[in-house]
Amino acid sequence: MGTTQTKKPPVRKNGEFPASAAWGSIGDAVSYEEAIATEAETIRGFQAFAGLDVTMFLRLWPLLTRSLHPGHVIHTTAGKGKPYPSDGARSAQVLIDRMNNVLTPLCWDYREEYSDGGKLCKVTVTVFDKAGVALVSRSSWGGVNQGSTAGNIYKGSFTNAAKLAFARLGPGHEIYVGVVDFDPDVNADIAKAQARTPSHAERTGNADKQPAAGDVEAAVRVSTPEEELAALLLVKDDLDVSRIKAEQGMGLLGASPAQRLRELQSAQDEPSLNALLGRITTALEAQGEES
Repeated sequence: MGTTQTKKPPVRKNGEFPASAAWGSIGDAVSYEEAIATEAETIRGFQAFAGLDVTMFLRLWPLLTRSLHPGHVIHTTAGKGKPYPSDGARSAQVLIDRMNNVLTPLCWDYREEYSDGGKLCKVTVTVFDKAGVALVSRSSWGGVNQGSTAGNIYKGSFTNAAKLAFARLGPGHEIYVGVVDFDPDVNADIAKAQARTPSHAERTGNADKQPAAGDVEAAVRVSTPEEELAALLLVKDDLDVSRIKAEQGMGLLGASPAQRLRELQSAQDEPSLNALLGRITTALEAQGEES
């Protein structure tokens, strides 16, 4: 079961956030993850489990996509160098633990690749079958512009990339649903806005004043299939849940963003979207039988 977040996450300011909050403590979050681990063990079968195949992965996948406990979610306010608020997992370790709890540490791995002195990082998360062949793999780039030490720069860019890479496989994905990506490391318009010539207010002592949310949103322009797909998934209507399930299913089948976009654009009513979900389910079952 997922958890309903009825209150806002605890707020982090200037890199600091409370260790716990009344509405979602770390202890409660740990217990929540332990229950997921127990459920996953029941599905896998403790003694009989010898590795994953497509069918077993699809049975476990709903546990990967189960929402994080509120005690593992942090809200960061807008601040200097970051003109937008955001929610996120408390740490990448929260997502790593979910993968371990559901799949065991033996059935998946991640790889990081750094460039630009550690300011950029690509994280790739891969799930393997019992023969060591990749069942599914997802990647994401992330980065930071500055840090107090070289180690903090590497850590920051890894965390930035890892959270989205894991979300693309399930853990923490709900944090990104309904969110426009204002990260300057992946959004050229926002990067330009942050790199602009200082305004008169900034030159005269109001440098910490941030653009209004509407000004930031106005800078975003949909231009690529990935961005168009993300925009389509932001639409809130009676079909939004089914639309997201269909997009995730097509991702498991290896469909490109452009292919996923075309399919979803053609499924604009409930019957056509249900038909698409049916075709996806049939294809995933066929994959399981072939493996």
